[in-house]
Amino acid sequence: MNNYNDLKTDNTEQIRVSYLNNDIKHIKQLTKNDCGPTCLKMAINYLYGNLSNDVRIERFQNVDKILSDLNLNSKSLWTIDIAHICAIEKINHIMYTVTLGVQDSYSSIDFYTEGNFTSEMLRIEQKFSNSRELGINVIKDSIDLNRIKFELNKNHVCIVLVDANLLNGKNIQMNVEELELNEIYNFDDISAMPTMLRPNCCFYPFDTKNETTSQTSKNDFDKIVESNIIKTSRSDFCGHYIILLGYDDTKQLIFYRNPASNHNFSYTSYLNFEIARKSFGTDQDILFIYPS
Repeated sequence: MNNYNDLKTDNTEQIRVSYLNNDIKHIKQLTKNDCGPTCLKMAINYLYGNLSNDVRIERFQNVDKILSDLNLNSKSLWTIDIAHICAIEKINHIMYTVTLGVQDSYSSIDFYTEGNFTSEMLRIEQKFSNSRELGINVIKDSIDLNRIKFELNKNHVCIVLVDANLLNGKNIQMNVEELELNEIYNFDDISAMPTMLRPNCCFYPFDTKNETTSQTSKNDFDKIVESNIIKTSRSDFCGHYIILLGYDDTKQLIFYRNPASNHNFSYTSYLNFEIARKSFGTDQDILFIYPS
């Protein structure tokens, strides 16, 4: 596995302008709480695609059994829970987060207080403290978009925690063998993309005056993201996991599978993706999964 830091000084390897991994097949979540396990099952289905269907089904069943054994099958999972399942199943992974634990301020978010927040906080804090013994690979760091594109270029799996109330993506049904990508997302107003998960009462507070293009510098892009994150720091966070498929630098789009959608292909703008994954409540959690 190539090191991302080496890429910054090694001009012999370039990140492609666009990339799509359509080998990660869509699986729809069955309950409101299982978006994380469903993304993991999509990853398992992809990583073990060369094995028989029976073997992959057995791996799916292993995930369900682990959730039951850990008494997590009826709970909304934290990213470290998904990483823990990876550790138990001997799946190579690295989790990145800006918070090694639980922020006290999350006690004001309904999403995190559906159950007993104090007991959940203690459970997660203990899991972080014991991460090494549990085989969980977790690093405190903020991952930028270039790193994500680098990992995707290597055919690595990327599961991302986003705020579903801010993910203003478009869900469609597509067959990549029959359609050119440019035919799929050839539209004029990316800021008008519909969303399936956003409730009607929640207006997306995106500053459309700050649209970005492929010519926008990284510093300017980061400033625009930061300014919009400040505007969206509120208590109606709704955590949701998606699994990334690729990107298009020219059109500034991220492609992903949305386990909550009946459609098998979703996409949104770079700017919207960065706001949704860096908003208050996400801790910028991201889980990279690698072949064994």
